[in-house]
Amino acid sequence: MAKKMKSKSDRKHTTERNIENLHLSGHFSNLTDHPDYKRLIAHYEKAEFAECQQLLEKLDNIYPHNGELSKIKEDLKMKLSLRDLTANSQKREKFLKFRSILNILIMIIVGIVVGISITYASQVINLNQAEINETEQDNSAALSLESQAEQLLLVGNPETAQEILDRLQEIDPGNDRLPELSEQTKKLQQQKENYQSALDLQDSGSLEEALKILQDIEREQPGLWDVNQQIAGIETALAIKSLIEQGKLAFESENWVGVIAAYEQVMESNPAIEDQQIKEQLFGSYLNQIILMLQAENTSIIEINQAADYYRKAVALFPQSREFADEREDLRELSSGLLELKYKQIAENLLADPYQDQGTVGEAVAYLRKAAKIQPNNSALQLDLQNVEYYQIAFNDFLDMNWRQAITNFEKIIEVDPNFADGNAKVMLFESYYLLGEQYYSAGFFQDALSNLEKAELLIWEDRNDNLIRLFLTEVLIGKTLGAMEEYENAVSYFRYATNMINVYGRLIGNVNLSNRYLEANDLFAAENYQAAFDTYNILLDNIDSIYSMREIEVETSMVLALFADANRSTVKAIIVTNDLPKKMTIKRGQVVIVPSLDN
Repeated sequence: MAKKMKSKSDRKHTTERNIENLHLSGHFSNLTDHPDYKRLIAHYEKAEFAECQQLLEKLDNIYPHNGELSKIKEDLKMKLSLRDLTANSQKREKFLKFRSILNILIMIIVGIVVGISITYASQVINLNQAEINETEQDNSAALSLESQAEQLLLVGNPETAQEILDRLQEIDPGNDRLPELSEQTKKLQQQKENYQSALDLQDSGSLEEALKILQDIEREQPGLWDVNQQIAGIETALAIKSLIEQGKLAFESENWVGVIAAYEQVMESNPAIEDQQIKEQLFGSYLNQIILMLQAENTSIIEINQAADYYRKAVALFPQSREFADEREDLRELSSGLLELKYKQIAENLLADPYQDQGTVGEAVAYLRKAAKIQPNNSALQLDLQNVEYYQIAFNDFLDMNWRQAITNFEKIIEVDPNFADGNAKVMLFESYYLLGEQYYSAGFFQDALSNLEKAELLIWEDRNDNLIRLFLTEVLIGKTLGAMEEYENAVSYFRYATNMINVYGRLIGNVNLSNRYLEANDLFAAENYQAAFDTYNILLDNIDSIYSMREIEVETSMVLALFADANRSTVKAIIVTNDLPKKMTIKRGQVVIVPSLDN
């Protein structure tokens, strides 16, 4: 005798016990666990189709486009069609009966008219008609029963299907479809027994065997009962079981990345997991991997971000647990110092990069803020953060050619750290002084021009041997400014210093005209004719480009023009004038630039 099916509550209890054996909890299908879905199946099996329609409409709003609901709707539609067909058949039977009675009455009237002699013949005709009507009724009922049996088999209800077939056997024992439908019913009943066997195997923990049976059922008759959901549940449970084993083995071999990969997949598959051993091992793996990553000499930015992510995940594992308060504190102490150091290193590298732009400077600020957040009481780190924030503001002001504001913030930085950003801050401060001084000079504000140019001169004094053109052009512009203020003696003194510093006479060999003008200017100075000496020097210096070394360079990547000029021992002003460029503080990738400089 076929084994009795378990109730839906028993199946649910079975699944929960199985998951508990794996140290897991949760469900595998939102639809099948919904109480209205269970009531829907119960009404369907009882052929209570009106109730089914109401529940289907409700569930369809909750689970739109669900495949299982769509299938049940199609089955229900067919059922209702069959019911309508049966009703139509019954109407037809009534009509036939009515017609038979009418025929009988006509026959009676005809019989009265023609006489008693044909009464016997009329009775024979009436009997034949009744037999025809009865045959038609039986055929119609048989067709209806066949259709009902087929639909019941499609939805997996062999018991009710067998009852229908028994009725079909009574009214039409010679029905052509009866053997085929009986065989299908027998097979479906066997499938149901197999299904119950699979559920029993799940109860006992034999998941692989249960899965094989369910897969066979699905292969032979796809979409039957909740076989798909059962298969998915078992496959997930088996996958989680395998991942847990992988995580344990990785933990034993101190493969922290392997532990993290396995256990994170477990927790993703079942967020409600409360396995204490998994959480403890995952916590320890996060901690150990953070230490390994941050102690490495060449830790990348990606690895730093990964370490920070591990830190957050580790803390989240036991957010409120007093039992793990010490572990959380250990994690914070061990990793925070390393994270703070690495964030600071990354920020410093970004700031020292000559190819920096607004994006990389912004990244440097973000990393230093992360470092300061980890060590909020570290005053030196807070000062570094303040400087890098000033640098970001000054950097943007420089690109916008807002020289005065750029100078204000660069000065704050240089006062604390003269070599901030590996000297990049000093380079842009010099260019800001010089370009602002030139701007004042062009506008006729000579005292303001002189003040900024003298600051530029002081700032680069130690670097005069590294970038001669920078100091040379600064001294020349100071001299021009003093001359515009009619301080000719001081002006010529600056001209003489600038030209002697670079040995201009030696650089002018071969250029007789400029060499003679240089000698003439010095003679005028010696004769104390300072204004004439200034005018002669001025003409000389306005036509002295031939002393520069010129190199043609293709820009490899977009850069701040000040940093590009510094890297090639030149200045923003010299490059703009030589190349007749628009006054802009960036230079584009692929641009070919002639770079003037003064060789030592």
